[in-house]
Amino acid sequence: MAISQIEIRPGWVRLANRGSWLLVLAALTPLFFFLGRPVTVDDTLYLRAAEQILRDPWHPFDSTIAWFTTPTPLWVASKNPPGLAYWFAGVQALGGSNERWLHISLLPFAIAAVLAGGRLARRFAGGSGWVTAVWVASPAFLVSASTLMADVPALAFSLWGVALWVEGVDADRGGARRLGALVAGVALFVKYTSVLVLPILALYVLLVVPAQRRAKALLDLWPSLPISAAWAALDIATHGRSHLVASLWVVDASRRLSFSGWFLEQGIALLTFVAASGIFPALFLVPALRVSAGRWLVVLAAVLGIGASLVSQSIWSAVPPWVAAGAGVLVAVGAAALLTASREVLRGERDQVFLAAWIGLHAIFIWFWSWTVAVRFVLPLMPPLALLLARALGPHRRSLLAATTVGAISVSSVVLQADAFTGQFHREVISAVAREAQAGGRRVYFVGAWGFQYYAERAGMRWLDPLDRTVRAGDLILQPHYVANSIMPPVFKPRIEKAAYIDAPVPPLRVHTMHPRVGAGFYASSWGPLPFAIANQPAAGASVWLVTSE
Repeated sequence: MAISQIEIRPGWVRLANRGSWLLVLAALTPLFFFLGRPVTVDDTLYLRAAEQILRDPWHPFDSTIAWFTTPTPLWVASKNPPGLAYWFAGVQALGGSNERWLHISLLPFAIAAVLAGGRLARRFAGGSGWVTAVWVASPAFLVSASTLMADVPALAFSLWGVALWVEGVDADRGGARRLGALVAGVALFVKYTSVLVLPILALYVLLVVPAQRRAKALLDLWPSLPISAAWAALDIATHGRSHLVASLWVVDASRRLSFSGWFLEQGIALLTFVAASGIFPALFLVPALRVSAGRWLVVLAAVLGIGASLVSQSIWSAVPPWVAAGAGVLVAVGAAALLTASREVLRGERDQVFLAAWIGLHAIFIWFWSWTVAVRFVLPLMPPLALLLARALGPHRRSLLAATTVGAISVSSVVLQADAFTGQFHREVISAVAREAQAGGRRVYFVGAWGFQYYAERAGMRWLDPLDRTVRAGDLILQPHYVANSIMPPVFKPRIEKAAYIDAPVPPLRVHTMHPRVGAGFYASSWGPLPFAIANQPAAGASVWLVTSE
């Protein structure tokens, strides 16, 4: 069915039929096999804030955490608002403190994101369930939904905010607009980058509403502000400044002034992550190759891919040549998708302009401001990108989207397993070392953050403070590999010797999500230009050090 034949009716809030709902929800099936996955990466920050909230709900970040090289206030270490932490605090207060219950508690947000995606697909792409299923099935969504981080909950609120706002603008219903703005405001209290939704809402008004009624419609954005204003007031009262403003400055601005050290790395990773973690963006090649202008965009994308493959090894010096070549291919695919999407602005049709601007705003933010590129950061690009793709594919889109959805679920299932594998290894290693140390009457210290820290502290291990004078001969130090901030403090190096090295096995199907030697940087592109990679390498390892002198 051609785009010109899509009929937009007031009843767009429903999907075309019940089968479409079931189809989209079925794409969530892989999540149910990973409800017991270990705590990972920044999950620990949210759980630590939840613990603090249970002690003092008015001061969610008033505790310290050994997240960097010194004990750090949680207010500084956490770069997101406490909305999700309050949710976890409620879950834990009801007795749901283990991993399985915490993951189950986030399933409603994944389902809510799917349902909001269905509403938007009905409005912008004719309502086929495949339009939503294709991005729900992607690793960007499914792997992010398997963590305990705020990305999918924030996406759910953001999509509902957009859907309700668009409905209110289309039907000139102020109540729906204000409800959409309120929901968008909740998204901002869950994740600060959700602030990007607010200009998207305003843009839709500018595109759709006649000039004489725009001011009235724009005033309906006010419900998006009270929650964040209250949080800012609490911040200023307790810490003297706004947490939102402080969280904007994650990286030294001088790095952003380095073209080779920042913009090239960010730009390459943005394109590779869009292509690989979304899977479906490769379908943009189909409409692009139909017209001469699109074919020129594909040629340009290919040139960008060749250039990226040539410079990737100079940016990520530890990666092998095949990673640079793979990055070049993915850059070409990602560039073709984003260039084709941006070309829609030239068509002048308001829906295409709206979707392209939605994509472009997030892409620009990631490239020029985000401290790194991560799959969870490109996730907000996926729904509007899929909507624009569906409009561009034309009459054969159903079969193309269906086949891509099946392929994406297969890839996502493998990446889900790989992403949980390292955390499971760390959890088992910590448990084994703790049991052995307890039997021998030894104390165990650890270095490293992320989920490793969560399990080490639960096992009774102490973070190795460089200034700690209580470490004595006979104590053990557990040091994981490929975990943030796991460098041994230099002051201890003359006092230790290696007692054991615990090898990690090669993960299933040899897929890695965080491994600098194979260029995999799912959660931080500084580790590599690919979100995940295939290599016959152990997933991780851990060293056990014996303190030999006082």
